[in-house]
Amino acid sequence: MAGAERSAHIHARDSLNGRIARLADRVEADQIATAEAVRSLSHGMLETGLSLEPNECSYLMKRLTECLGDVLRIAESRAADSPPPTRWSPRLRS
Repeated sequence: MAGAERSAHIHARDSLNGRIARLADRVEADQIATAEAVRSLSHGMLETGLSLEPNECSYLMKRLTECLGDVLRIAESRAADSPPPTRWSPRLRS
């Protein structure tokens, strides 16, 4: 997605059930589905045991990098919309 880094962040509090929030949810779902498809295809390519041509590796890395960027933006957006943790919140192990 070109220019995704420059796109405006839409917070859930802007319109929890509004059209923009529903559109953002659909875009996120599409990005996650694309990431799953790219991961599956790349896994299949790597599992064949065949050597990949440099242009195939480059294409694969570009698509994986794009998908990772999309998924990270989704995670950051959702974290920004989450309430701050309380002292009773479960702690993640590092």
